[in-house]
Amino acid sequence: MYLSYDEKPGTQAIGNTAEDLVPVPGEHPTISRERLITSMAMVKKAAALANMEVKQLNNRLGEAIVQAAEEIMALILMK
Repeated sequence: MYLSYDEKPGTQAIGNTAEDLVPVPGEHPTISRERLITSMAMVKKAAALANMEVKQLNNRLGEAIVQAAEEIMALILMK
């Protein structure tokens, strides 16, 4: 792996010089797209609930996030 430094701060490029490895079933752990999206929805819901509880997120927006996360999880579980 290499890191290049540009003249402007904050615009460094990170690259990988090694070839990508193809996952081998049973040898490399993989995660399905549905499971990844469901996990992200769970985290969003939990974060919204926690932030509403400590008054860092207004209830209207927080409830919208919770509802959207629940809808995403329901849609994926219906597949």
